[in-house]
Amino acid sequence: MNALKCLIVEEQKPAQRVLQQYIARLDHLNLLHVCTNAVEATAHLHNDAIDLIFLDLHLPQMDGLAFLRSVSHCPSVIITTAYSEHAVDAFDLNVADYLLKPFSFERFCRAVSRVSNANREMETKTRPPCLFIKADGDFIRLELDDIVFVSSDGNFLNIITTQARYHIAGTLSDWESRLPDRHFIRTHRSHIVNLNKIIRVGRQHVETDYGRTPMGRTFCDSIIKRISNL
Repeated sequence: MNALKCLIVEEQKPAQRVLQQYIARLDHLNLLHVCTNAVEATAHLHNDAIDLIFLDLHLPQMDGLAFLRSVSHCPSVIITTAYSEHAVDAFDLNVADYLLKPFSFERFCRAVSRVSNANREMETKTRPPCLFIKADGDFIRLELDDIVFVSSDGNFLNIITTQARYHIAGTLSDWESRLPDRHFIRTHRSHIVNLNKIIRVGRQHVETDYGRTPMGRTFCDSIIKRISNL
């Protein structure tokens, strides 16, 4: 699963720092922005694909609950507040959790786990076990487990499966969004590999039974971490 892109909406600097420190300790969280009011938060939601908001309720200009009601397509939300009396209203708005300040790192992790688990369940329900590609004028069914790797070739893609090779029009970023994170990983700016097909990781390459693919330095740490958890 890719790191969750996070947004902190919190007016108080000490509370911001606590959240920033907690987020930095979890590899599957990626903090994009810290803002102090709902107006800033709304702008970030329009400009970025935010997955998770850490939201204080007592904000200037517009309080947190009013902000939630104003957002038409809201990502997952974890409330962080010093006041317990708004919990019922918050959960009526489908927040993932309600953290009362001061909260421990352990309690923070439990809240984040709720969001991560919900996202995994949604992926399982929505991701198909197969994909169809158009090659030579025909639509061909590809089982996800049969895909070894996908590589970019200009405006085209090379798709290597356990049975065949295909050369089709498309972009790697589009395919990265179509392939389930739990089985596939970016190993290079031009390659995505099926984790289940990796047999060896070298210094500059990833090896499968169907050949080697390059491994970029910026992707090395995430690859090692993922294969260590298989």
